[in-house]
Amino acid sequence: MIMYKAKVQAVSGLKVLAGGKWLTCIGNKNVRAGDLIWTDGRCVYGNEQTPQQPFVITAKEVLGIPIAARQKCSTYYKSLEEYTNIDSDIRILTNDKKGNIYFSDDRNILAANKDNFGNLYYILKDSDKIKIIKNGVVVKTVETPAKSKLKEDAENAISEYGASGLSTARTGRYKIKAYFATQPVTEEPEDPDDVPFLGFEWLHLRYTQYLNNLEITTESESTINGATDPDDRFYHSFDWAFIENEENWAVVVTSNCTYEVHYPIAEYDHVTFINTLTGDGWLFHYLANCYYTGSFVYTYFINNSENKLLFSSAQHWVSTDSIDGNTPGTIDWYIANWLSLPTSESVPGTHQQYPLTCSFEEFINAKFPMQDGFYFVVNSLTSTTENEATKNYPELMNITIYTADNKPIFTGTFYAISYIAACKINSEKFLLSTSKSKSSTDSVIGNGLYEIENETLTTLAGYPVNQCLRKTKKIKHWWKNIQTLD
Repeated sequence: MIMYKAKVQAVSGLKVLAGGKWLTCIGNKNVRAGDLIWTDGRCVYGNEQTPQQPFVITAKEVLGIPIAARQKCSTYYKSLEEYTNIDSDIRILTNDKKGNIYFSDDRNILAANKDNFGNLYYILKDSDKIKIIKNGVVVKTVETPAKSKLKEDAENAISEYGASGLSTARTGRYKIKAYFATQPVTEEPEDPDDVPFLGFEWLHLRYTQYLNNLEITTESESTINGATDPDDRFYHSFDWAFIENEENWAVVVTSNCTYEVHYPIAEYDHVTFINTLTGDGWLFHYLANCYYTGSFVYTYFINNSENKLLFSSAQHWVSTDSIDGNTPGTIDWYIANWLSLPTSESVPGTHQQYPLTCSFEEFINAKFPMQDGFYFVVNSLTSTTENEATKNYPELMNITIYTADNKPIFTGTFYAISYIAACKINSEKFLLSTSKSKSSTDSVIGNGLYEIENETLTTLAGYPVNQCLRKTKKIKHWWKNIQTLD
């Protein structure tokens, strides 16, 4: 094959007219009229070198989980990497998947969450009320139901314990011991309580149940006049909380309450006594009292649709003549006309304490939500002290933690009720945090950050305050861009 040069006269597609012939163009060179080309009489040959473009490698953004333990900030990648301390005292930490991380040091904020739509939620406690906050605005307010429950239980308890058997507790005949006085009464004072016990014009005696020599000759019937206004006190402990949005949230609150009722149960007015030594008459006024006290504890699981009573306990006391049953009675004897001076032998009021009753059956098998679809179920409740009698629910709970697709990943004993968060690291490994004031022991999982692999727990750090364990972008030096919830 002989190659020669020819001048291009015309170009039509892949056909090139050169040297009086239509040639076929092969190669990648662009041919134009007037160009000199190489040909063998049939084809036009020519190639141009194409510069090689380097491959553009886009680095995959590294995701990590921000971890806060009060003033210590760390990041979890494939393991926990500790970075720095900060000035803020973080008590709650939450984040979304886009790199937005929020904290709060407000003790009244119970739980928080940033959803995938950019909304920021938290639960705020306000006395005995629960407020759901969305983007800084209160969207729901819920009251704890303990007060109405207390009224119902107290009324039933008063009917059973308070008045039963006490309506005739002070009827009967009583005697007192008499001694000669040193100074007679001349007139009745306006306020007998202002006169000392061995006063010169009036005598204010404390009641004694066993009396001699002087005999009551007339008496009125004992009566029940009913309850006074209750003195009810509430102390609320918000034990646990969770929120995804205004429709998906929950709180566990324990209310300690007392209910006190005072009954006047027996009254004797103008009772005549006969002094066996002198024959003189005395005029007495006698008042007996009953005190009912109930101590109640209620633990409620409250969410957007229900108030569920998880635990309750009740302790009842009934005292007559004194509030605590250990001090001298409060029955009063007023003597208007006398020649002899009675003396009082102080006798404690009667006191009955009824057994403590507890109920926590609803705790067993209760399901508690966690962030991102995880949840845990309570298998059993126990106490650290054998046969411990407590007004509050037992200290420990054995639970099983599940993924969003109902796969169990761990079973163990935790303090009740811990705030627990979890995250999937890979098919075999999960990250777990639990927030409760107590540290771990050999048998109890306390405050800490852990890895779970094949249901084996490895401790990484202590005292995390994370509301969620959620991978996020922009994780490098995340604590420099942290935002406040409120």
